[in-house]
Amino acid sequence: ELKNLIGNAIATIYIPKDEDFGISPVESMAAGKPVIGSGEGGLLETVIHGETGWLSSPNISVEELVQMLDAANPKLAHSMRFSCEKQATGFRTELFINKIKDSLR
Repeated sequence: ELKNLIGNAIATIYIPKDEDFGISPVESMAAGKPVIGSGEGGLLETVIHGETGWLSSPNISVEELVQMLDAANPKLAHSMRFSCEKQATGFRTELFINKIKDSLR
């Protein structure tokens, strides 16, 4: 069901508080969907503003969220598909495992 929801979305919204890394934005980008989120925590590593989504100020207001949603029109969001998919590949489990192994050597 989640796959269908993301697949039918224009973009996904991810606004965590004090989260170092969230997998949801990466899953969204893997499905070719840009992320609308707050510019803090793990989103600063995973989302490239204007390329794979849109990042707000860390303390996003309702007004700012509405503006970002208005900017996320279907054509623009679809044009980000390739960049989203490419960005998501950098967060594959195998890469994390290899980086950890390399750091332990």
